[in-house]
Amino acid sequence: MKVLISYGDVADQITALGLQALGAVNGLTVYVPPAYTRHAVRAPLDPEIGQKLIESDAARQITRAYQGCWGLRSTSCG
Repeated sequence: MKVLISYGDVADQITALGLQALGAVNGLTVYVPPAYTRHAVRAPLDPEIGQKLIESDAARQITRAYQGCWGLRSTSCG
């Protein structure tokens, strides 16, 4: 399974990288965008992230205010 983990700030990036490591040891392909792709204001989606999103089976957004997930090809993302 391929998973994209998006995040908001540095603290969220640490959580995302931890989830990436956890996923990897459990056989998942997990992509966490590099820090330089974060923007203070809304910006167009980085092409590399867009491609990884298209290729992903699931995506997860991590922010301090909200943690949610969207099953792109499945109905559950537990």
